[in-house]
Amino acid sequence: SSFPYYSFEDRTMAYVWGSAFYGIYFIVSFPGFYYFDTCIDDDDDEEEEKEKEEKPKRRSVVTLMDTFTIACGHGMMILTLLDF
Repeated sequence: SSFPYYSFEDRTMAYVWGSAFYGIYFIVSFPGFYYFDTCIDDDDDEEEEKEKEEKPKRRSVVTLMDTFTIACGHGMMILTLLDF
């Protein structure tokens, strides 16, 4: 390391543990982002349905309160898993 005030005894294990803890962020946050993006292609589906002259399905809307609640929940899950 170019920073003179610290060094690792085993740099490989530091990278392994760091990657494992960073993976916790991905494992917890992926379902939240998946939930937000479930309706991303609904506009294309609605156009196809109009061509078929069927009733368009109702689009689910993610509100600001949903976003806030999910973000706080995922933040708390990450904090809990990192302290575990």
